[in-house]
This record gives sequence, C-alpha cells and structure tokens, in this order.
Amino acid sequence: MSSKDSAQLAQAWIDFQRNWWAWDKLDEYCRKDADAAWGVLKALTELADTDELIEDIGVGPLEDFINNYAESHIDDIEAAAKAPGMAKALGHASMRDKDNPLATRLAALGCKTAGDVAAE
Repeated sequence: MSSKDSAQLAQAWIDFQRNWWAWDKLDEYCRKDADAAWGVLKALTELADTDELIEDIGVGPLEDFINNYAESHIDDIEAAAKAPGMAKALGHASMRDKDNPLATRLAALGCKTAGDVAAE
C-alpha cells in the first residue's frame, strides 16, 4: 500500500469516527422516534449518490424502520416509494416477520420477507 493510500484510508477512518454520532442517533430514532427516523430516511435516500449507499440504507436503517414502524407509516412508505432512491432502497429491505399483515403491501414495493432472504 502506498503512503498516499495509507493516508487516504487513515483520513476516511478519522472522518467515520468523527461522524459516528450520526449512525448512533439514526439507530436510536429507528427504535424510539418514528417521525424523526422517517424524516432522516427520506433525506438519506435523496442524498445517496451510489448504489452502495442506497443498499446500505435499505439493509440498515430503512429495514429497521420498516420492522418497527410499518404499521403506523405504511401510507408514508408507499407514497415515498415513488421517489427513485427510496424505491431502490426498499428493494434491499426485508420484513423479518413474513406473517406481518403488511408483508404483501411491502412486497409490492420490493421489500423482501424473512422467507425470501433465507432462500437467497
């Protein structure tokens, strides 16, 4: 590894550590504050500029949000799915409970269910 590559990796690691609070705060919102989490998730899917970021959002905080708050926010999720970033992110999220009454509606948005994930 060149010294330039080492310096770049070191700087990225420092930047990540300085901004860890953001991951921690969104994780907290996804467990305790649906409205705050939803606002951040919509903003994230609008800002994400790579397929990798969209996937990270989908399998991370969006999936947590769906599994914790789908019942109270299904209409918001369906409306937001019209935006390209949100639609792509939903395609990476999974419902953990395949028997959840909303599983069919979420599957129509591209979400996977626990059974789909096990089959992969």
